[in-house]
Amino acid sequence: MIIVQATSGTGNQLFQYAAARALSLTNGETLCVDALAFLARPHANVNVEARDFILGDLNLPIRVIGREAAFWHGWRGAMRLRNAWLGLGLQVYRCESLWQPNFDRLGRSLLQGYFQDQRYFAAHANTVLREVDQALSTLATQTHSQASDADAALHVRRSDYLHHAGTDTGWFEHYYERALKTLRDAGAKRIAIYSDDPNWCQQAFTGYEAIEVMPVDPRHGGLLDLWRLSQHARIALCNSTFSWWAARVATERGAQIIAPSRWAQWCADPEAALMQPSWQRL
Repeated sequence: MIIVQATSGTGNQLFQYAAARALSLTNGETLCVDALAFLARPHANVNVEARDFILGDLNLPIRVIGREAAFWHGWRGAMRLRNAWLGLGLQVYRCESLWQPNFDRLGRSLLQGYFQDQRYFAAHANTVLREVDQALSTLATQTHSQASDADAALHVRRSDYLHHAGTDTGWFEHYYERALKTLRDAGAKRIAIYSDDPNWCQQAFTGYEAIEVMPVDPRHGGLLDLWRLSQHARIALCNSTFSWWAARVATERGAQIIAPSRWAQWCADPEAALMQPSWQRL
């Protein structure tokens, strides 16, 4: 059995799924997702409290632990289960930073951390990306969601990034302007902008022609906006795992991707951890 503890936002949960799924395929083990951080709300930290557990909304080959509300109501019950996992011989693996070469050699494990590095699932990338793409498409069909007909998209993230020590907001505001120009130069006629701060985008991009700031779709933790973003033929992403997944899935269909040359303070090696050879870096 491979168990991964889900935490944080949409993009991070997808990275957690990807790493655990690759390990489960390598070992021929069942994949379980521990949703305790989201389902035991009184014990959740601030980072989790504002987020949704999205993996349970996708048709992925996982078994979610914690659907039994009565069980998760008690913290002691959760700890008994966790101790039982350890008693079954699961190795606890904590992802502290970037890719660790010993990850591929793990057996039955309990995985903790963010796993924001594509090398964690590189051995099974085709399978993982296909599963995520199909799951997003299925959710869009089930919710009768429509994709934008704009031929390019830009993702702008602000909210928590305004106070994030690893983000130079001034640099990224300039990046967004350069990304829009690059999309135009590549032939984009209409550009859809996806953001957690649409009001700021409306003001910041006043005067730009044929730009549509998309309304936020809060359903399913933003998964439907991630799906819409992934449907564009040209995508400019920002330093967010949310748009990274949209761009990475779209790359498999031949989309043209623009990525920032800066990422985040924690990522010392974005070239190996996050970038694709076909992506244009600004």
